[in-house]
Amino acid sequence: MSNSSLVDYTDITSHKTSPRMDKIRKITIHHMAGNLSVEECGEVFHNRDASTNYGIGNDGRIGLYVDECDRAWATTDPDNDHQAINIELANDEIGGNWHVSDKVINRCIDLCVDICKRNGIEKLNFTGDESGNLTMHCYFMATACPGSYLKTKFKYIADKVNERLGSTPIPKPNGDMWAGAYPSLPERGYYLTGDGYNTYVGYQNDIKLIQQYLNWAIDAKLEVDGYYGNATTNAVESFQRKVGLTADGSYGKDTLSAAKKYKKNSASKKYSGALPTKDLVPGSVGLQVKDLQNFLNWYGNYGLEIDGSYGKLTTSAVKNFQTSEKILVDGMFGIQSRTTAKKYT
Repeated sequence: MSNSSLVDYTDITSHKTSPRMDKIRKITIHHMAGNLSVEECGEVFHNRDASTNYGIGNDGRIGLYVDECDRAWATTDPDNDHQAINIELANDEIGGNWHVSDKVINRCIDLCVDICKRNGIEKLNFTGDESGNLTMHCYFMATACPGSYLKTKFKYIADKVNERLGSTPIPKPNGDMWAGAYPSLPERGYYLTGDGYNTYVGYQNDIKLIQQYLNWAIDAKLEVDGYYGNATTNAVESFQRKVGLTADGSYGKDTLSAAKKYKKNSASKKYSGALPTKDLVPGSVGLQVKDLQNFLNWYGNYGLEIDGSYGKLTTSAVKNFQTSEKILVDGMFGIQSRTTAKKYT
């Protein structure tokens, strides 16, 4: 998990829900309704049943009050707050239109850019209602927050953030090898079951690289959202079966190493070697088994020894081939498997 490196002051409140129950997709900006420092803002959230993730004081310093991995009690709408990083901005005018200084707004833009980059938010979309991912407190309850002046600045903030975010293009294929970058790994790799999404705060862009890679390698058709959920776990399992790894759905060092070695057999590429012409089963030996092993290494980079012996590793590779091709998975290279293999010649 990670928080912004831009923070100048930390005062964590107990008024929060830990952990947040959804991925970070949004930013909600509020005003403090006061000309407060980050210290004064922190004191407020020790004394009220409310909180925010960050606050920007009247001098432009940034305070942290609720870690990003936790939900702040900010908008009274749990669905928004579980998805949003909430930011309070100090006013330099009390009452009236509740003016906010350019210094504070510019620091807010800096913070929003940082939040977006670390959490895989490619663009802030200000729609003027709660459907966008840049939201106001007043969308969720009857309140004047964020004040009439700050309301006029939301589109400006979104535009400035998006200018600095730019976009990350999806790599173009480079023959049979992946042309894009590979992810950095947390110490334990990426898991779904029992680990909790918050483990990966700060790794969303790396998870996007995994998703882009899987879409290229096995046509996984994943949404590239930086969320290591069920769909991504299932795609990782499919890739692991294809390359002869234990299909546990976790993306660790072994899966990363296999990804770097993997050569994709595009639809236009044909297998030029010989294929078995008879049914083969575990225990079979001979030249036809060697033909099978050569084909399987071409198909899935399984690294089989070409020894002509249909043992456990060859059986496992056949099962992976059958799973990938969505045919009967029995570990025997019979007529259905031979017919399926022929389409690659």
